[in-house]
Parts: sequence; C-alpha cells; structure tokens
Amino acid sequence: MSVRGLQPGFVRFERVSKSYDGVNLIVEDLDLSIAKGEFLTMLGPSGSGKTTSLMMLAGFEQATSGEIYLDDTPISHTPAHRRGIGMVFQNYALFPHMTVGENLAFPLEVRKLAKAETHRLVVRALETVQLSHLKDRKPGQLSGGQQQRVALARALIFEPTIVLMDEPLGALDKQLREHMQREIRALHRELGITMVYVTHDQSEALTMSDRVAVFGSGRIQQLASPEQLYEAPTNAFVASFIGENNTIAGELVGWGAEHSDIALRNGTVVTVRTGDLVSSDRNAIISVRPERVAVKPATTDDTTVVHTECTDLIYHGDHIRVCFDDAALGPIVAKIPNARAYELPTVGDVVSVGWSRRDAIGLKSR
Repeated sequence: MSVRGLQPGFVRFERVSKSYDGVNLIVEDLDLSIAKGEFLTMLGPSGSGKTTSLMMLAGFEQATSGEIYLDDTPISHTPAHRRGIGMVFQNYALFPHMTVGENLAFPLEVRKLAKAETHRLVVRALETVQLSHLKDRKPGQLSGGQQQRVALARALIFEPTIVLMDEPLGALDKQLREHMQREIRALHRELGITMVYVTHDQSEALTMSDRVAVFGSGRIQQLASPEQLYEAPTNAFVASFIGENNTIAGELVGWGAEHSDIALRNGTVVTVRTGDLVSSDRNAIISVRPERVAVKPATTDDTTVVHTECTDLIYHGDHIRVCFDDAALGPIVAKIPNARAYELPTVGDVVSVGWSRRDAIGLKSR
C-alpha cells in the first residue's frame, strides 16, 4: 500500500511480539510497514500495545521476538542513542535548570558537534517552531504549548530520520491541543519527515494522520486512512472505538460479498454493506453513525425506516443529540444540526427514524 505516492518499507515491524512475563503478550505478531515521509498514528485504548510498539521502535524496550527494520537495517539490538530517532514525550522531558537554547543544544553536545554548528542548528530549530525570542528563558517560564514546541524542536534538531511522539499533547487543554495538532501537522508537511504518533484520542488521530493503525489486544485491528477507518470499519471493535456509533443487534438472514440482509428483533429486515460478516455466523450488528440517522426521513427504496420512542434531547451547540430507545431495537442516537432544530420531536413521541442503506455496515457481533 502506498500513501500519497510514498513507498512503504522505511520502517518495518516483522512478526514482532513483546511479553514482560514470558506468558502474556502485550504485542503479538506485529507486521507493520511505514513509508518514508508518512505521518502514521498508533491509536488504541490503554493496554492495547501501541505505546509498547513505539518504545520498541525507539529502543527503550526490547522485542521478545521478531525484528524491526529502519531503512532496511535491523535495529532491534541497536542502542536507542544510535538509531537516529527523535523522541517527544508527554511530559516534555525538558531540563528545568537549562534555558531553551541550552535544552536544544544538549543532544548536539552529547554528539560532540562543534560549537559553531551547534549554534547554527539551535537557531534554525528555534526558527522552525517560532520560538527564537524565548531562547534564554527556562522551561518554567513557558506555557504548556511553548514547552511542547521546545520538546519538538529538540527532537528535530539533530536531523533525525524519524520522529516518534508518545501522547505529546495529552497534558494540554482542548483549545491548545487543537492548535498544536495543526502546528505539528503543518511542520510535518513542511519538513517531509517521517512521524509516528501514539495517542488514545481518536479525534487527534483522524485529523493529523496519513494512516492510522488501530490497536486492540496487542494486534492491529485495522490499518487505513482516517476516512476509511470512519466510513468503513472492518470489525465491531474499530466501529465502536472510532467516533460515535449506533450498534443495533440482529440476525444475519442473507449474506453477500457486497451487501447482506439482517433481521432486526422487531422483524424488520435491513440491507447493509457487508463488513466482516460470514455466512456461517448468524449473530450480527448494524453499525450506523449518529450523523447519518435522520428523524422522520423521506421514504425511498434506499432508506431503512424504523419506529422508536424519543427519550431525550441534549443540546451541544452546533447540534442536538436526539436519543431514542425501544425494547426491540435498543438505543439509537441521531445528531441533528442546530439549523434544523425545528424538526425535533419531543420526549415521549414515537417517530420514524432512518438511514440510507449505504451508511449501514453489517459486522460480526463481538
């Protein structure tokens, strides 16, 4: 698979596993290929194996089995400081007693660069993250966003082949976090450097990445572009983890390679896109995004319509969450834009809700 014309294989995990106790695998048979210049995010809940995978690539953890390659060179036994990899941590890891300039110079001094070259690279790094005016300040005199930019500049300063980021924005407030997401993404595009980013924040992964590897139970559950992950999750885990999702239980009554039929508990038979359904397994769920659910929809050949009771209306500013529940269907949520608030039912109303068949995916029930 290529990413925007990039060729994969710059970083490769080949059947990499990691166990701390010799019994339980934190990462299991990981195969992953990352293109040079790609922005790849490892996304997943706590304990899914994403951070352990990043630490093995960085050299801070040793793989139990398998091999990791960087530009076709095996690196599993190469010390972290010899891998040419930049690292940005959540807590920034800046030296509090050093100025910004001294923090940036430190990794260059460790590499015994000449003073003139060190000064040149520090000046360039500060210009890259637009912090030249803060060169003589100490970390404690900076905001969280400024400290994060210093940490990023330090990771970039020795011109690494790849930069790894472990939950780098987790300590920032929402507004600053979103601002830093844009800055990091713009910097990636400007420099063309390979970035591997770890987060549990699905919104962060979707907005920043070329591709996202969704981790669950030590394995990659799906590796795809943000659009593919959101629009076409390949299993129930990905569908429930990426974005908000309605899951409606049913029984598979007709299987096809492209489309399948699922009978709901109220007897309605729904045509859906075939996800990971198999003809031999009758248990199934229908996955539909809340923004694709319409209230009182116009009935067409392409529309699935069910009737259910409105149980709550929740105001979210730009949209209203309309909650429905029914003994046969279970809970269903629709997101209605604020501009169409006049279409809203009242709590207690039994109304029709529906969705286009192309927006519904049939998946195996976990």
